[in-house]
Formats: sequence, C-alpha cells, structure tokens
Amino acid sequence: MTTVNLRTLSRKGHEVSRRNPFAGILNFVSGRFPYFMTSGPLLFSALEIAAQIRRKEISPVEVARAHLDRIERLNPKLNAFVDYKPEAVIAQAREAEKAVLGGDELGPLHGVPVSIKSSIDVAGHRSEAG
Repeated sequence: MTTVNLRTLSRKGHEVSRRNPFAGILNFVSGRFPYFMTSGPLLFSALEIAAQIRRKEISPVEVARAHLDRIERLNPKLNAFVDYKPEAVIAQAREAEKAVLGGDELGPLHGVPVSIKSSIDVAGHRSEAG
C-alpha cells in the first residue's frame, strides 16, 4: 500500500488545495492510473459545484454530462450503478439550468447530481431491497 503525503505531493509539483486536499491526491493517482483520471467539475465538492452553478460559471447540464461520462467509462469495471437513466438526468439538468437562467430561487445544492443507493426505494428505479 502506498501512503500519499500532501507535503510530498506539493514538493513534487502536484497542486494541493487546502480547501480540497483530495484534489491533489486525485491528481497524483490520475498520473499513475490514467483510467481513473478526473477533471473539471468532478474534482469539486457538491457545495463548490452548486456555488459555481449559482454564479453561472458552469451549467447543470455540463456537470451532469461530466458525471455521466465518468459513469459510462468506469461502470463496466466497477459495476457501481445498477440502474441509471442518462436521458432523465440530462432532462432534469436542463430544467435546473432554466431555473438558474430564469433567476428562480435556488436550493443549496441546485443542479448538483446525486446518486441513491439501489437499496433505497425510488419511484421509477430498480430497487434491490425487496
């Protein structure tokens, strides 16, 4: 097992953020394992993504597409998602984008995609909890 030290990463030229120290670790890992490479909104916390959406620095559709692209790339190996509906995700992201552009009141995580464990019963989705 390899231990990753944030000071070591900084000295080796990897960008390490005090606000999100895991971004430095992800950058380090992506150099060694490019298959898991992460960029764009995938490096930010949910609160940071929501703030960027409110400031119109990124759109909910861009965020959704980035997450869907990562799911499509990694899920065949990880099998982490048993039921996901990309078309519905994009449709919901477009609705979220309309609200942002329309100046509507936005919730604290407006436009941030979420995944829900398949053992939780959600209408219209497969549930593995019987």
